[in-house]
Amino acid sequence: SEGTVVFANEPLLTVEGTLAEAQFVETALLNIINFQTLVATKASRINHAAAGGAVIEFGLRRAQGPDGGLSVARAASVGGVRSTSNVLAGKTFGIPVRGTHAHSWVMAFPDELSSFRAYAQTFPDACILLVDTYDTLKSGIPNALTVARELREKGHELAGVRIDSGDLAYLSRESRRQFDDAGFPNVKIVASNELDEYIIDSMKSEGGRVDVYGAGTRLATCAGEGGGALGGVYKLVRIADRPKLKVTSDIAKATLPDRKRFLRAVAPDGTFIQDLITLADEAVHPGDTVFDPSNPMQHRALASGIRLEDVRSVVMEGGQRISPSLMLDEMADRCADQLRRLPPGCLRFINPHRYKVSISRDLKVLRDRLMEEVMDGL
Repeated sequence: SEGTVVFANEPLLTVEGTLAEAQFVETALLNIINFQTLVATKASRINHAAAGGAVIEFGLRRAQGPDGGLSVARAASVGGVRSTSNVLAGKTFGIPVRGTHAHSWVMAFPDELSSFRAYAQTFPDACILLVDTYDTLKSGIPNALTVARELREKGHELAGVRIDSGDLAYLSRESRRQFDDAGFPNVKIVASNELDEYIIDSMKSEGGRVDVYGAGTRLATCAGEGGGALGGVYKLVRIADRPKLKVTSDIAKATLPDRKRFLRAVAPDGTFIQDLITLADEAVHPGDTVFDPSNPMQHRALASGIRLEDVRSVVMEGGQRISPSLMLDEMADRCADQLRRLPPGCLRFINPHRYKVSISRDLKVLRDRLMEEVMDGL
């Protein structure tokens, strides 16, 4: 199901059919799964860095086309970024829509204060002012405070301010101080401008006082370390009754042959211990020897006191869907729950714990035999 946490070299999806039918859906499946898995992962990392702060998806203007923008909003929601500035995505998928005005709104008025007053008059109960058009601390925040006082006199409260440039950690601290000193501790500080998990983590380490993060370019394009593209592949593993193998000089990139099960070892407290890939009809038990797929010399015993859960389930059979479609909120809840069940070190941005993904003995033996047969035939 969508929202499931997965790791490299695991079989996310199996398609069975005639060769022509299976080939027909390859491009569509890879396009959808690769991009949206990448975005959901990036969103999850950004959400983790925010550590309790809200995150809004701001990426439409930098996404790869209008359809790409919709995919970004949907996948980001699965990954934990549960609101978007993309109005069409809100209508299409039911994602809460959030946002502020643009710099052009401020520049269209004779002065900044006039623009703030006009916006506050239009949205008195949802007023977030963009304060960095001219000078955040000398102009934007003082004018926002003026409007905050005027709103309070009319029975409303300023919702927040957004900072979109400059030293966001410093500016957020100073903005927070000025609003607190003036008696407006509930005004939210929103930050945007090329944010990703590393920048957010750095801002927090520097004492930034940001309540809401707007993640745009680096979320929508998955730019930065480890981003850009996800190299998921779609390979033939069995034809009729014959297992098949794509051979490469790098054993880590060799496909795993035949029909397979994808299992997750779960501790009694619900923590995920490791993942295991086996042949479809193979029985495995705690204590069995399992192998690192990229380094056959590394092997370990499957832990005792665990239960093995099938990660995948049948979605379509005979060309008909047989499992219900999940709502986006259900997918996001599933993702959040599974992330909590990972060993804590897996979520570190620097030198993360390496989650174990193993293959069974029978699958290893089959892979090794097929590789030998192919190489002997060259």
